[in-house]
Amino acid sequence: PLLGLWGSGCQVRRVRERVRPGWAYRRRSDRFRELGVHDQQPVERREDIALCDFAAAYTKEIQLSKRPHTVKTLSHEWDHFGAWCKAKHIQRLGHVTSRHIADYKRELLAEGYAESSIRSTLTALSSTFRTAIKDMHVLEGENPVKGVGLPKPRRGKSPRYLEQNEIDALLAAAEAHSADL
Repeated sequence: PLLGLWGSGCQVRRVRERVRPGWAYRRRSDRFRELGVHDQQPVERREDIALCDFAAAYTKEIQLSKRPHTVKTLSHEWDHFGAWCKAKHIQRLGHVTSRHIADYKRELLAEGYAESSIRSTLTALSSTFRTAIKDMHVLEGENPVKGVGLPKPRRGKSPRYLEQNEIDALLAAAEAHSADL
């Protein structure tokens, strides 16, 4: 792979980013410049970043470091959440709070989404906000998904095992059917 370093001042970190055909390293300043961030400070304050503008920058950000299927999943979850925010008149990234995330979770439950789907959705949103805070530096403070409990997965019925007489009947039927071939 191509080698490059990310870092500021004396502290140097290597960060592995996915680049189309293989892996390569890029400098942090190049990455920030692509996102419209100079001197490692956001051009816009967090209250000024529209959700739609963040969605485009976020997709570009994760395409460098995530697999295509993961990018598709995270983008889909963010688009769904973004549509919900638009319906609730939440237009800025910095205006999303834990209360909004909890309301979103309640609405998903009310719409009949499975607990496992909601867990996956909230995990994707948490990852998105973590990237906004730690990697892209376009959001300050705590992750709004933090503190919103994940629904516990339902316990399904225990599997039913065949009784010995049922196994014998199944084998007899299979032998009778295979004799016809």
